[in-house]
Amino acid sequence: MEVASSISHSGKAIEFFIDSIHSNQPTQDWTIEELLQWCHQTSQSQISSKTDQLINALQQVYNNAEEDIWELHQMAVQNTADESDVENIAPPNTDTNSNSNGNGNGNSNSNITDPVKPISNDPTTSASSKTALNGKKKRQVHDLFIEVQTGPHEGATYLLKPRSSRPCEIGRSKGKKFLQRGVSLFKDSEVSTCHGKFDYKAGKMFYTDTGSTNGTSFMGEAIEDNVPMEIVSGMVLGCGDSDLKFTIMDN
Repeated sequence: MEVASSISHSGKAIEFFIDSIHSNQPTQDWTIEELLQWCHQTSQSQISSKTDQLINALQQVYNNAEEDIWELHQMAVQNTADESDVENIAPPNTDTNSNSNGNGNGNSNSNITDPVKPISNDPTTSASSKTALNGKKKRQVHDLFIEVQTGPHEGATYLLKPRSSRPCEIGRSKGKKFLQRGVSLFKDSEVSTCHGKFDYKAGKMFYTDTGSTNGTSFMGEAIEDNVPMEIVSGMVLGCGDSDLKFTIMDN
């Protein structure tokens, strides 16, 4: 009798699982045991779905934090390199008196003196002297002014300062590097989280689509992914539903 009872219960359980495939809601024919099993499975399914959502949200937070940490690392490396360049610039020699008098640690021949050069009032000569003292002449750099002409961010403007070692990024993300140094088109659902980036190399400005889902267009044609495209003033690129007009500006 016990075996028969067990077989009977197993049969009902099998029937229950078969019925649950065809119907997601309990019926009046269900037993208490079947109803409890249905409630248990439903709650487990909801818990599993919610768990997946939480895991995805945490993964996104982790990815954003990882991007911010990497950006800070790059900034620290760049600052260290800049400080090293400043320290390597030799100051002008101001110890000529001590050498000429024989009191310094330099050449002991005190009778050798440099000829005195006349001071010139020529502004060109003066500028050249300052350049020689300050080291290498600074190269002119440019900034990028962006005006959003269409889409949910129409009218918004951005002034970016991309550099060779620090590109500026554009996308739908609200990460720090998009909000502070790049362009965050968070209202444009057609823009990818990380859509593209702006670089400044050899005195020229470039845009690269970094593999966005819907791509970037120029004059109605999609541009190639991961291939830098030079930007000139007046150019308009399409990212999602947003058209961006560019102007190259002197720093």
